[in-house]
Amino acid sequence: MTTDIQTVLLALGLLGAVVLLALGFASARRARRLTRAHAAALDAAGDGILVVDHRLRILHANTAARAALKLESGGRRRSALATPRAIRTLLEQEEGRKVRLKAASGRVFEAWATAAERRGPLRGVRVVLTRDVTRRTRDERKLVQLAHYDSLTGLANRRLFLEMLTQAIAGARRSGERAALFYLDLDQFKAINDSLGHAAGDALLQTLAERLRAQVRRDALADVGVREGARIGLARLAGDEFAVVAPNVEDSKVVAAMAQHLLELIAKPMEIAHHTLHNSASVGVAIFPDDGDDIETLLRNADAALYTAKSRGRNRFARYEASFEARANRAQAIDERLRTAIERDELRVHYQPKIDVVSGSVAGFEALLRWNSAELGEVGPGEFIPVAESRGLIGELGAWCLDETCRQIRSWQDAGWMVVPVSVNVSSVQFTETDLQRVVTSALRKHDLDPQLLELELTESLLLDEGEATELTLRDLGAIGIRFALDDFGTGYSALTYLNRFNLDVLKIDRGLLREIHSDASAAGIAAAVVSMAHSLGLIVVAEGVDLEAQLDPLREMKCDQIQGFLYAPALPAEEAERFMARAGERPPIARPGGSPSEDLPAIRAPGAGDSDASFPALRVAAPIDAPDLEIDAGMAPSEEGARMLLVDDACASLGPLALRLGRLGFDLHYASAADEAHLLIAQERDSIRLLATSPAADMREVKALLDDLGEGAAVRPPYVVIGERPDDESLALIREAEPTGVLWAPFEDVELRYVVKSALVDARSVAERREPRVPVDLVANVRRENLREIVVLSSLSPRGAFIEMADPLPVGSQVRLDFDLDGNLVRGFARVVYQRFESSEQLAITSGVGVYFYGFDRETQQILLRAVKAREAKYRI
Repeated sequence: MTTDIQTVLLALGLLGAVVLLALGFASARRARRLTRAHAAALDAAGDGILVVDHRLRILHANTAARAALKLESGGRRRSALATPRAIRTLLEQEEGRKVRLKAASGRVFEAWATAAERRGPLRGVRVVLTRDVTRRTRDERKLVQLAHYDSLTGLANRRLFLEMLTQAIAGARRSGERAALFYLDLDQFKAINDSLGHAAGDALLQTLAERLRAQVRRDALADVGVREGARIGLARLAGDEFAVVAPNVEDSKVVAAMAQHLLELIAKPMEIAHHTLHNSASVGVAIFPDDGDDIETLLRNADAALYTAKSRGRNRFARYEASFEARANRAQAIDERLRTAIERDELRVHYQPKIDVVSGSVAGFEALLRWNSAELGEVGPGEFIPVAESRGLIGELGAWCLDETCRQIRSWQDAGWMVVPVSVNVSSVQFTETDLQRVVTSALRKHDLDPQLLELELTESLLLDEGEATELTLRDLGAIGIRFALDDFGTGYSALTYLNRFNLDVLKIDRGLLREIHSDASAAGIAAAVVSMAHSLGLIVVAEGVDLEAQLDPLREMKCDQIQGFLYAPALPAEEAERFMARAGERPPIARPGGSPSEDLPAIRAPGAGDSDASFPALRVAAPIDAPDLEIDAGMAPSEEGARMLLVDDACASLGPLALRLGRLGFDLHYASAADEAHLLIAQERDSIRLLATSPAADMREVKALLDDLGEGAAVRPPYVVIGERPDDESLALIREAEPTGVLWAPFEDVELRYVVKSALVDARSVAERREPRVPVDLVANVRRENLREIVVLSSLSPRGAFIEMADPLPVGSQVRLDFDLDGNLVRGFARVVYQRFESSEQLAITSGVGVYFYGFDRETQQILLRAVKAREAKYRI
C-alpha cells in the first residue's frame, strides 16, 4: 500500500477514534468541533479524498473530491460520476491504477482507489483519491506539440513522420498491402523568398499545409484508391519539403493518381502578399515493399526519385526505379575521375555558332565544355557539371574553360579569322567560391585578348542568390569591356526584376518559350513580347534551341537578332567550327597569320605577375590639339602624341583589370608587374613616359625612387596618380608624402578614370597654374545656337567652363546657350566655344567635342557651380 493511502487511512482512524472519545467523554458540541477541524485538515490536503463503504455509500468526501466527482456538499450525488455504477467501475480497477477524468469545465483529474479493508471497524471501506492535473496535462501537450509538430504549419515534423512511416510499414506487413511514401519539394521557392520576402514564403507554406490537411480531412486523397480506414499522414520535413505517407494503397496506378492529385493541388493559384502565385512542385515516390522493405531504404529511394523528378524539368513526379541506383553509382564514379580530368587532358571545349537572323552570318559562339573519360566514355555536362558544383570542382573546371576559350579566340585571331564574341557559361558557385574577376583578367592578359571578345553567360539563379556581391563583380568586369548575357530567360520566377539592375548586353530566350511559336499564336505572342521588351532595354536577343525551320519565319517577324540551335549546327570542336565559318563565308583576313591585328598599332609588351609572355595591344591617344587659354580654363588639354603612362602593379597583382580598362579607353601604357621591371622600362622609354600610376598598396619608397628615375634631367617632376580602393589613414599619410597629382578611389566610372589620367598627362606646370578646380561629370544638356537645338553631354566641368561631347564640334568662337540640371538645380546661361577636339580613331573610346567658357551666369548660378565642382573634387584629392 502506498504512503499516500496509508496516510489517508491513518487519518480516518484518528477521525474515528476522536469521534468515539468525543461521544464517550465529552459533550456533543465538543465532538462536532473536533470533527469539523479534522475535516478541514483533510480539505487542506489538496488532493480529493472520497470514502465509500462496501455498499458504495459515501462516508466522507472532502472539497477537492466533491469538485472532481461533482458531488453536492454532504456527499449527495450530482452527476454520473457519483453513481454506484461509475464508482464501482473505478473501484474495479487494479489497486493504485490511475484513471483520468475530464470535467465539464475542461479541468482534468486523475483518480485511483485503495484496496478494501478486510477486518476491524473499517472492513469493506475503500478510499478514492483524486488529483487536479490540468496544468500538468497542458504542459505535457505543449511538450508533445514541440517534439512532434512543425511550429510554422502545424503538420507533423520529421520525428513524428518517422513514427507514422514505421506504423504504415508495420500495418502493410500485417495486411499484405502496400504503403506509399511521397516526397514533395516546391520548385523555385527560394525565388519567392528573395523577391517577396520570407514572410510571404512562410505564408505560402502555411497555405499549402492547410490545403493538404483539408484534403486529408475530407479523405480526398483516399478517394483515389487508399483502402477505407487507412489514415494518411502529412509532415513538413524542412524548408519547402513535405512528405505524405499513405498506408494500404491498392496498386501502383493508385499511387500515380495520388501523386498527380498532389501536383494539381499545389498548382492551384495562391493569393500571397497581394500577389497571385502559380506554384509547382516535384514529387518523388517510393512504395513498400516494392521499392524498399525497410524505412532507411524507402527514404533513400524516395529522395532519389525526387531528385530525378527535378532533373527532368520539375512540375512532375517520378517513382523510384532500380536504374536510379546505377545512376548514383555512376555519379560516384564521375566524382572520382573528374578530379583528374584536366591532368589527363580529357576535357575539350566545343563551340556552337550563333547566326545573325538577317544576314545569316556567324555572329558569335557559345563555348561548351565536353568530357571524354578514358574509363566512362563520353560524359555529358548534365552529368558532370552538377557533380563538379557539389564537390567544389567547378572553380577549377571553369578557370580551365575560360583559359582554353581565350586561347582559341587568340588562335583564330592570329590565323586571320574575323573573330566574333564567344560566350562562356558561369555558374553561381564560381562567383561564391572563386575570384572570378582574377580568373577572367588573368586569361585575357595571358592570351593578349580584347575583353570585348569575351561574353559571360549568367543564370537568373545567380543574380537572385548573390545580389550586391554579384552586382559589384559584374560592374568591375563590365568596366574592362566584358559582355554579359542572361541565359535561359523564361524559366525563372522574377528575371524581369533584374534586367534593369544588372548591366546586361544579351538576353537568351529559353527553348521552352520558343518550342511552339510556329504552331501556337499565344506562344508566338509571348515570345514577341519578350523580344520587344529586351530591345526596349537595348539588349541583343538570342533564340536558343531553334531546331525547326518552321521557327525561323516567326523569329524574323518578331525581329529576333540571333539564332542558336541544331537547325544550323550543334556544338562543334574548334576545327569543325573553323570549317563552319568557312562555309558561312566568315574568312576575310584582318591580319597576317601570327601578326598583329592592326598594322598601325604595334603591340607592346605588358607582362603580368609571374607571366612574362603576356602582352596588351598598343593603344594610343589621338593627335594633340591646341590647349585652351589658361585664363579660360574651360576644358582639359589632351596629352601629347606618343605620351605613355607607366602602370606599376603591387604585390597582390591587383591592377590587371585596370590595365585592361585603360587599354579599352584608348590610353597608351606600359604595364610593369614590379618596381624592378618598371626601372628597366624607364631606362628604355624615359622620354615617352609622361605619367606614373600605382595602386594605394604600392610601396611608397619604391614609388619615390621611380619618380626620381623618371624625373632625371627633367625640369619638372612627372605627374603621379593613385588608383584603387581607399586605404587606411596610415597608408594615406604615406601617399601624401609622395605628393600625387591626383587620386581616384574605387568604385569609379569610365568618365572619371579617363578624366583623372588625362588631366594628369597635361603639362605639370599647367596643372599647378590652374586657378579653378575641374572635375569629370556625365550631364545631359541642351545646347541652342541660333535656330538649332541639340542634346549633348558635358564630360568635364569647372566653375568657369566645361567640355561638351559632340560628334560635329562647333566652330571656335561660336556662342551657344546652355541649360542643364546640376544636383537638382537648373543651370542656364551662355557659353563661348574656345577650342575643338576631333577624334578620328573609331577604336578609341575618346570623344570629340568642344571646350566652352561660361559667361552671362548670375551670381547664384556661379555659386551653384562652384559648390558642386568643389564637392566632386574631393574625390580626386587626398
